[in-house]
Amino acid sequence: MPQLPSLDNNNLNGSIPSNIWQNIDFSGDRSLILDFQNNSISNLSNPLLPPANVTILSKSSLSTGAIVGIVMAAFAVAAILSSLITVIILRKRSRHSSSKKRSAKRIPMKIAGLRDFSFEDLSHCTDDFCDSALIGQGGYGKVYRGALADGTVVAIKRAQQGSLQGSKEFFTEIELLSRLHHRNLVSLLGYCDEEDEQMLVYEFMPNGNLRDHLSDLSALVMVDVLSDHKVTFTMGCKHVELVWSLLVDLPWGPVATLTRLNLRLSFTNFCVTVKAKEPLSFPMRLRIALGSSRGILYLHTEADPPIYHRDIKASNILLDSKFVAKVADFGLSRLAPVSETDGSALGHVSTVVKGTPGYLDPEYFLTHKLTDKSDVYSLGVVFLELLTGMQPISHGKNIVREVLMANQSGMIFSVVDSRMGSYPAECVERFAALALRCCQDETDARPSMVEVVRELEVIWQMTPGTDNIASSESATAMGSSSGNTTASSGSRMVPSSDHYISSMEVSGSNLLSGVVPSINPR
Repeated sequence: MPQLPSLDNNNLNGSIPSNIWQNIDFSGDRSLILDFQNNSISNLSNPLLPPANVTILSKSSLSTGAIVGIVMAAFAVAAILSSLITVIILRKRSRHSSSKKRSAKRIPMKIAGLRDFSFEDLSHCTDDFCDSALIGQGGYGKVYRGALADGTVVAIKRAQQGSLQGSKEFFTEIELLSRLHHRNLVSLLGYCDEEDEQMLVYEFMPNGNLRDHLSDLSALVMVDVLSDHKVTFTMGCKHVELVWSLLVDLPWGPVATLTRLNLRLSFTNFCVTVKAKEPLSFPMRLRIALGSSRGILYLHTEADPPIYHRDIKASNILLDSKFVAKVADFGLSRLAPVSETDGSALGHVSTVVKGTPGYLDPEYFLTHKLTDKSDVYSLGVVFLELLTGMQPISHGKNIVREVLMANQSGMIFSVVDSRMGSYPAECVERFAALALRCCQDETDARPSMVEVVRELEVIWQMTPGTDNIASSESATAMGSSSGNTTASSGSRMVPSSDHYISSMEVSGSNLLSGVVPSINPR
């Protein structure tokens, strides 16, 4: 067989002659390797040239493995890019389809006095319902703070899946709520009803809820942003931005005096402590009690049909910019879907007991019969919170039993909230007596809402200084006049107690101890 010399490193160039293979025997298992490395050969890749068992080595050629790897990598990149493009297209189509679907499901119904919002409207004003807009959460759903296009600040209640109902039923209830107008009820401004979305739009209450003002407002919270004389932090689910005018560096960290919200701020290691300067005085608390009572009385006597709240509590009493009390969530128990056996009509027996432990009427819990006196009991607990600053249930103690024991022992002033400052003794005693009457175990022993409002009006007129805590508009709305300060000159002003009464631990498994099985707070 002809022998071919080594051709490597010869600086060859041009094409390989086609007859180079003619006199070479490739039969059997023989193979030939032609080494053309470091030569400039132009047609090494010509498929007509070497037979299958001839291997040509060249610096410019690639191995089969390398070629396969390149091809596979190219396919992989193409597949990834194709997948990304597909995902983007599908998302855009989904959003477009969802928007069209929402619009198609909208029912062309209008309710006088209320605005029909689209989902896009409310999503835009809450920045797509971001966490920074979240201001609360309840059984109906989450509550967001939003600003409408005209600048109006609103509170948006977004129903969770368990609270959704049919559009017809939703509009029926909304129409009922639209007829309720009272200065001590939170005003409903509008609604949204689209596929899988039902929302209620209310006026925004800048001073939050009563529970926040009765709680110890000292709280350790984490700083989110600290720059340009501003600090944004989160306390609970509320996002607050404060601005300071003076910043002093001390050995233990900076101390800032705030120019907004009447608060002082100190922080170390990116933690802040916030404390309110002025607690609610007794006249302010009394005004809140009277305002919320008037709102409940309106629901019981003026609404058609009458509405029983079922979940009166301090966190459902909101305060506007002038600290006027406004009852919230008064219609949501009707909006929540219930079974046909669950009654919400007058005195109807319900198979589902709804309410919040500590506020729940014991007789309603035992008999499942909801009446107007069920709301009276819950409101009485709120009165006790206003009187003492205590929570309904705390560390195994129940506020009703605590105040009742103190009253029976002649030590009612020992449980009065020490943050109120001085207060008229006779007015406080009458307010405490009214609250305890509202919290009687037996329904018949409790006063009606008409009696509650009348007694509060009497106490209001007995209380000195009530003309100094509200504008003339507020005073007129409460039926007050120059006679607001008609308390006798002999009214005794009692300094507040520094401590709560030392009382027995409450035990047992009943409503008064706060151990309430099978309760579904709304």
